[in-house]
Amino acid sequence: MKGTTRLLFFGSLFVFSLNLQGQQIKNPDSLFHVSRNYAEAENYKAAIIELKKLISEFPENNDYQIYLGRVYFWNSDYEKARNQLNNFLNQEPPNAEALDVLIQVALASKDAEAVLENSEIGIENFPQEKDKYLFSKVLALEQLGRENEALAIIKSISEDAENHNDAEYIKARLLKKQKNMIATGYLYTQIEDADPWHLGHLKYTRKSDFIPFTVRLNYGHVFGEKALQGEVDLYPKISENSYLYLNAGFSNESPVFPELRLSGEYFYNFSILNTSLGLRYLNFTAAEVTMFTGSAAANFGEYQVGYRVFLVSEENEWFPSHNIHLKKSFLNRESHIQLDLQYGRIPYFYVITDQLSQVNSYRAGVNIRYRLIDNFFIQPILMYEREEFAPEKFRNRLNAKLILSKRF
Repeated sequence: MKGTTRLLFFGSLFVFSLNLQGQQIKNPDSLFHVSRNYAEAENYKAAIIELKKLISEFPENNDYQIYLGRVYFWNSDYEKARNQLNNFLNQEPPNAEALDVLIQVALASKDAEAVLENSEIGIENFPQEKDKYLFSKVLALEQLGRENEALAIIKSISEDAENHNDAEYIKARLLKKQKNMIATGYLYTQIEDADPWHLGHLKYTRKSDFIPFTVRLNYGHVFGEKALQGEVDLYPKISENSYLYLNAGFSNESPVFPELRLSGEYFYNFSILNTSLGLRYLNFTAAEVTMFTGSAAANFGEYQVGYRVFLVSEENEWFPSHNIHLKKSFLNRESHIQLDLQYGRIPYFYVITDQLSQVNSYRAGVNIRYRLIDNFFIQPILMYEREEFAPEKFRNRLNAKLILSKRF
């Protein structure tokens, strides 16, 4: 039925156009309307035939000439589109509509140099549209791999420009291409009726083309003990949609950190769902802990809802911990705000100490990451725990963490 309807539509247009042939000089706009209908229905061949008839009768009509160039562009016939429209750049001033189509053609055909040249013509002749042409230059410079020049131009685009948000998105994309990041963080944990914990870290991350990696040095002052821990994270890519997370950590004999920490997790990304399955092994001075973990996170535009479960084996006993998060991302700023809800027997920073709670605790917190300026980030984290340290006996635990990072 759909095919029959489409056939009738094109048939009626064809008959209508035939009826117009004898009177096209008197009523060319009707034939132009027919050609536009063909183009909107993506029947570009028929649209081009009708437009050529119009242009042969009315060669002085710029609208017909430029629309034919636009149809060539929609039909991905970039060379004919350029040949059709280039003459309009020789006018004084150049035709703005033809110039815009030529820039679109150059972008689509990845002719970045032509984009830059035509954008300069636009800036010179139509200064009131400067932001539009600056944005075209940004796209061309990105194609050429000249990221620093593109970033400099983005700063010139007005905040009230129609394409300002698009420019900010491109800016974030360009900044993300930088391969190095250093970060430092400090965690303060206040436990009711106990001495506070102090934990810090310094890390370096490299987005290597071979295997991205992170090296991290952790410092802990817990239980009156001080200790250092060194860690390495690797992220080998398996396929376009999957990668591995591999971790190894080492520390001196201390209850603060595990002497040996090993982790492995496989991540696979579907269209809107990110999933993972992995294993953690912690060898403390006084205990060995094995954790199985899995996660699933669904993405809805700038929102993400995720769930992670831990199954922990300690002294032949198994117990679970559940983690749910809701995250709102601000893509242009590379920022997010995240609400975390947790329930189970693993403390918030479970990788730190062998003091795994023997009863369940409830946790709620917020995690905020914000890009202060182009390459500087601040990330405060707050987590409140209502910890059942013995059956029917509760105490409060507050975790406050601050992470500062710089990308270069």
